[in-house]
Amino acid sequence: MTMVALPNGLPQSRCGVGVSRRHGGTVQRNRIKRLCREAFRLSRSRLEAGWDYMIIPRVGRQLTLAELRSSVAALAKQLAEDGGEKGRPE
Repeated sequence: MTMVALPNGLPQSRCGVGVSRRHGGTVQRNRIKRLCREAFRLSRSRLEAGWDYMIIPRVGRQLTLAELRSSVAALAKQLAEDGGEKGRPE
């Protein structure tokens, strides 16, 4: 997945998910979005506050909640340290 982050100046972090049509039909895309949002929600306590995160999953990979959750936490930590865009193949 690829994750982009920008500071938002708010006391909490927010998350957006972008899923292209290459992931499949509407049902598949919505499932991926739900999994990404849930991974962010479960990882929120470990994330630094005050950031807007954009998650962009890669095509061609079966996503599990456990994998997404660990990826979100790891990438968000890197982004908070560096700022900007980081990607890691799933």
